[in-house]
Amino acid sequence: MLAKALVFTFLLATNSAPCLASQAELSGVWIWRSCDNSAGVLLCEKFQMVLVETGSKLCGSYEASTNDRENMFEPRSIEGTRVKNSARLSVKGSAGNIYAVKLVRNGNSLIWRTGEKLYESKYSGPLELIHTTIKLRRSRNSRLVEVVKAQCAT
Repeated sequence: MLAKALVFTFLLATNSAPCLASQAELSGVWIWRSCDNSAGVLLCEKFQMVLVETGSKLCGSYEASTNDRENMFEPRSIEGTRVKNSARLSVKGSAGNIYAVKLVRNGNSLIWRTGEKLYESKYSGPLELIHTTIKLRRSRNSRLVEVVKAQCAT
């Protein structure tokens, strides 16, 4: 009887762990960085996105900067829905425009594809750093997820 109980406990533990991991695989801090010196001046761009996943809903924020925070854009909101290994997002740009974005999980990376402009703001603002397609990698900085999770709950 003890052997059957141990086997049952083992099966429960091994069968439930993958479900928990797959539910949270888009949650986290995702970053992209690129530097270019082709014009004789070093220009670096950084993009950081924090996603929190609750069921199929996604909430979060992103921020972008050039030359290591020299030109920093304040964090902007992200909302969306997950569908299997991808997500459809509504993303607000720095000038107030709203874009459709598709995220696709690609191994340990996320591919960000900016789609159509859903809303055009009547206000002008700074240059928007919403790239057409970028490949984000997961950051180890997980404490930002807790901050954004609290903001998403409100």
